[in-house]
Amino acid sequence: MALLRNRHFSLLLVSRLLSQVGDSLFFPALIWFIQQKTGSSAALALTGVGLTLPAVFGALIGVYVDRWNQLRTMVACDIVRFCLISGLLWFVSGHTSFNQLTVIVVLITANQLFGQLFAIASNSFLPSIVPEAHLPEANGLLSMVGQGSMLLGLGLGGVLLDLFDPRVLFGVNAVSFALSAALLVLIRQQAAVLRPATRPNFFVEFVGGLRFIWLHVLLRYSLLFVFLVNLVFAPFEILLTKWANTVVQSGASVFGLYLTALSLGTLLGGLCIRPLVRRLGVHKLMAASCLGQGSAFVLFTLITPVWFGVSALLLFGVCNAWVMAAFTSWLQMSTPAHLRGRVGGTLQTLMMAGQPVGMAMSGVASNSMEIRSLFVVMALLTLTCCAGIALVHVPLRQRIMQKYQGQAGVAMGEG
Repeated sequence: MALLRNRHFSLLLVSRLLSQVGDSLFFPALIWFIQQKTGSSAALALTGVGLTLPAVFGALIGVYVDRWNQLRTMVACDIVRFCLISGLLWFVSGHTSFNQLTVIVVLITANQLFGQLFAIASNSFLPSIVPEAHLPEANGLLSMVGQGSMLLGLGLGGVLLDLFDPRVLFGVNAVSFALSAALLVLIRQQAAVLRPATRPNFFVEFVGGLRFIWLHVLLRYSLLFVFLVNLVFAPFEILLTKWANTVVQSGASVFGLYLTALSLGTLLGGLCIRPLVRRLGVHKLMAASCLGQGSAFVLFTLITPVWFGVSALLLFGVCNAWVMAAFTSWLQMSTPAHLRGRVGGTLQTLMMAGQPVGMAMSGVASNSMEIRSLFVVMALLTLTCCAGIALVHVPLRQRIMQKYQGQAGVAMGEG
């Protein structure tokens, strides 16, 4: 694969692999450790808040990503996360009571906050080391690494927790951040630091990012539909347990098979994105994949045999990989370099903000609807939102291009 001969990208890819594998082992170990030491549902809930809350601040973090050198920001984030997890390891080795939980939550919240900063800086930095034509393939590989790390964590996490104390996995995660930082230092090509001509003003810069999104018609509608898709699909994995029990009338093994199909589909999608981008282009691939994703969800709810459900979720995962790679690449290509942090951060915020709202709505709906009916409604809403994204990136985009080409023709005629 030609892209892997790009030294800068290969170093970034391996650094992401190391840190994400560390994370995939750390999170189940952390939950297991808290449960062992406290036995408290409140402690687990507080830990969950610490793990998820920082993602909501992506739009604010993006302002600083656009100010700073993005490569140095990633290195600094890995070093800070190494210190935070090492501090957590030291702390839990001597302070394990529930009364000390607040300190643990503060440390993991800070770790997640710097993780968000790293992710946004990484996505903003990628176009500076990968040619535009290879961005979809690069984003597909990065997505594949993320899903592969998750599968590895699911597969090895439980086994390692049976063999070792959870704190051993804390140490593994700390080491993964140190190794990731060491690899990033080897990247010599650095993103340009765009220094403002005037004194930086956080509010002005933040509003400037929102203004760009609002004035960019395709981006505005795309982010709206992405928010809605995440809102509708947020409770899927939680409700899938009930689906496996009541509709399919199977046990945990089928639930695990469904989740594996989703992850495996994402892995396969990341591997085969390159020829599709060359044949269809980013916009048509995004439109076709969105429609495929929504259709796969609808078919999953209508045809219940396990083999068909696994096949539908495998297709959903493949289409999801294509959508995310194409959408992220389009976002990177269509956003000016000095705004990528703010636009990418806003996308992260919208994706995460829709999830708690979707969870709450599904909780209310599940009390008054049968699980099958609820899944059908979710599937139809997902298909509608996906169709909205497809319409934005094919017919609407063509109309906008024709409009601007017409205006340019008039201007040239007048000249």
